[in-house]
Amino acid sequence: MLSDPSSDNYNYYLDDDYDVSEFDILKRYKLYNGMEGNSPSAEMADTMNAKGYPVQATTVPDIEDLNQDNNLSETENYFQYKVAISPTDLVVGQNFITNEQVITKEDGSTETWYQFKIPITKPDKIINNIADFRSIRFIRMFVNEFKNEKILRFAKLELIRGTWREYTQSLQTGEQIITDPNATEFVISAVNLEENEGKTPVNYAIPPGIIRENDFNSINQRQLNEQSLALEVCDLRDGDSRATYKNITFDVRSYSKIEMFVHCEAKDDSTLLHDNDLTVFVRLGTDFDNNYYEYELPMKLTPWGTNFNQDLAIWPEENNMVIELDSLTALKRKRDALLAGGNVTTLQDYSQMINGNHRISIKGNPNLAGMKVIMIGVRNPNSATNTTWVPDDGLEKCAEIWVNELRLTDFKQNGGWASTAKVNAQLADFGNVAVAGNYSTPGWGSIEKKVSDRQREFQKGFDFTSNFQMGQFFGRKIGVQLPLYMGYSINAIDPQYDLLAPDVQLKEYEDPAIRKQKAANSRDLTVRKSYNFTNVRKERKTGKAVN
Repeated sequence: MLSDPSSDNYNYYLDDDYDVSEFDILKRYKLYNGMEGNSPSAEMADTMNAKGYPVQATTVPDIEDLNQDNNLSETENYFQYKVAISPTDLVVGQNFITNEQVITKEDGSTETWYQFKIPITKPDKIINNIADFRSIRFIRMFVNEFKNEKILRFAKLELIRGTWREYTQSLQTGEQIITDPNATEFVISAVNLEENEGKTPVNYAIPPGIIRENDFNSINQRQLNEQSLALEVCDLRDGDSRATYKNITFDVRSYSKIEMFVHCEAKDDSTLLHDNDLTVFVRLGTDFDNNYYEYELPMKLTPWGTNFNQDLAIWPEENNMVIELDSLTALKRKRDALLAGGNVTTLQDYSQMINGNHRISIKGNPNLAGMKVIMIGVRNPNSATNTTWVPDDGLEKCAEIWVNELRLTDFKQNGGWASTAKVNAQLADFGNVAVAGNYSTPGWGSIEKKVSDRQREFQKGFDFTSNFQMGQFFGRKIGVQLPLYMGYSINAIDPQYDLLAPDVQLKEYEDPAIRKQKAANSRDLTVRKSYNFTNVRKERKTGKAVN
């Protein structure tokens, strides 16, 4: 009958088991135990025990001093979010509702649970002078405008933090002017298997070939939850884009591909979105606007009503993104070869189509050896310039995109090797000579080094050292000691990659003259020569008297 009679927000209601005496007991329970922390009388305690209600009192009164600083703070500074919970407002896709779960009980009756995801950066109202989220101490929840008693049940209330952030700058393409870019709704969230397996209109499912990980720290080795990043966009104008980004520091030259699963479904109305109406793009580079590679592919829609047993329909093969890193660097070399003619510049996108209807682009001088940012976005192609993904009606679009398992694959197995050689020669009592040489190739590294820390250059070295007793030429009778040291060393480092384009190998340049020139400009050559006489002296003859 009661959910939590000890709560300050306790509400009671009547059912078929209601009687006046129990109702009176509940009121007295609230009076004695909940309001002022007073213990009930012995007679009342026996009655409450008989009814199964706790009688333990508390010494802390019910006051507004939440932080227990003995001061009543009257200043109200907070962000306010309003959620409508009337039956007509409980619609998936509206009112912050992202999913609903219908549970069937043993008696055949059903109950519906709704999942709310409220973006804290977009409050409905800001009260007084609160400026940011750096000093949030309490969360207050209250309900109003109810005529009858209600019980609200919360399965889980939590703050969700993500490492992906919304990119708020313009990503518009084309010459058209978008008068109100803020009219586009864009929400970044997550969908997962445990909470969204019964999601409508399309159930969530694990991408094909992906196995859930086990938590080996638990006793029962439970399976970890599997989730995807969700991008919900609505009223996306023609030629406009919305994206999320993440700051990273990574060197991907040891891998051949970047892969990712992508899902796309219509939002609000399934008849207004068709295959190829939207594209998903990934940017890799050192910044978002001026130095990046971009890979873009059109979206194939998943029909409404698809269930989790149809994982290939939820994650179509046509939507699998496979970025071959060598194709990006090849595009850079092709673009750079045209710079001298003035036909292209580094300030504009240079693109080409691959795999039929996929597009790769480059702008500026991105570097896969020092990636700083990665961006994932959804784009409504500009109908004025779109000649690839047709037909294009030029209308606004609403969709929900899932991206999952962004991963590096196909590790390059090209290993390196190293060798050393040493020769020491003793020339009787005249001197000694030592000669040493070393050579190592890219990919060489000790066993404790990470893959990205291994050598990426050719190293060659030669060392010659000698010590000669030049006094031997004057005979022993003279007693002249004239030690001569001679040393010579040369070390050359030839990088595997172009120093001005650290993700392009020197051997990939087709023009021999350019390759030779870049190799010469990139070589690090160190030569050392040394000659010296140390401890030069004339020794006395043995047996000669000293005056």
